Amino acid sequence: MYKKTVHIIFITLALGLLLTPSIVMFTGLEGNYSNDENRKMQNFPEFQMAYPVQFVREFKLYFNDNFGFRIAFFNLYKMGLKNLFDEDPLPRKVVSGKNGWYFLGDEHNNVVSKTIGANQFSKTELNNIASKLVTANTWLEQNGIRFFVAVAPNKHTIYSQYLPFSIHNKKTKFSVLKEFLDAKHDFELIDLKEPILKAKDTVQLYYKNDSHWNDYGAYLGYVQLMNVISEEYPEVKALSNEQIKLDSVYKDSGDLVRMLNIETGEFVPNITFVDQNRSRKVENEISIPFHYNGAVAIYEDRYKKQDTPFKVLIFGDSFAQNLKKYLNESFGECVYIRDYKFDKKLIQRENPDIVILEVAERKLEKLNKM
Repeated sequence: MYKKTVHIIFITLALGLLLTPSIVMFTGLEGNYSNDENRKMQNFPEFQMAYPVQFVREFKLYFNDNFGFRIAFFNLYKMGLKNLFDEDPLPRKVVSGKNGWYFLGDEHNNVVSKTIGANQFSKTELNNIASKLVTANTWLEQNGIRFFVAVAPNKHTIYSQYLPFSIHNKKTKFSVLKEFLDAKHDFELIDLKEPILKAKDTVQLYYKNDSHWNDYGAYLGYVQLMNVISEEYPEVKALSNEQIKLDSVYKDSGDLVRMLNIETGEFVPNITFVDQNRSRKVENEISIPFHYNGAVAIYEDRYKKQDTPFKVLIFGDSFAQNLKKYLNESFGECVYIRDYKFDKKLIQRENPDIVILEVAERKLEKLNKM
């Protein structure tokens, strides 16, 4: 009888430990805790009959992000390590720089190792990326479509003077890949960093507490991209300084400081438009492909502008988000796909004049899987 009672108590406690996090998650009892990670937590997915597999994937992400007490324990760990030992709680996630600047750590695509030249492409990787880009370019040319590949620079590359370590001008993954493509295949990667480097000491072009470029940094990258495109499409011009208005806005805590459980905002450049003839967002039209593992809501964005030539299909990542507002005003139609995969069926369906592939410098290895 005694053993049976002990077993019942043990099973009850075990069930309680297993079920409590789920009860907390679904009842919202942990709602007062703030999440401080480098991304938006997954929302409860909407079930769609057309995409049952996507629902299962997103529910798994939702459960992993939201199980009970996860955020509370996560924040407690970070605060304790910082307050008791004065150490960065997540050094591989975030690097604390000088003068209030923060940078991504090596957990994110080995970005620090790439910055100092310690992480390089192998010859096999270089040949594989080159083959994929050249093959894509050839196929697009055969279909009367122009192909441009643009690389958005790392924050580490632009504001290296605020890193807590020195960079000794070693070749980076990007510089090696660019040289390889130029020499072996006569294929140009569009480097967006040149105008940004020139202006970085005049205007702040990246957020101090976030991993991305701000409005003005993205604008300079856009101008560089448009300068290349306009060489082949003279009727396409970048928005001029007379067509934009620069002011300043307050931005709440960015992705980097949220990971450190720090609440701090900053005033950053903000660009608005003088011209009232603006693009408009239109309904999405593309079915989510089976291979796509991201959130359905961010897969596609579509904009149109009257009396403006050319349709552009843009594959890209989070850095393309700030490019949207400018590209939308330069072309008749812009379709954005949050993916790197070179999808021939999608391209044939959209039949664009131009395809742009934007890739963040820290994610260049993704070109191996395009």
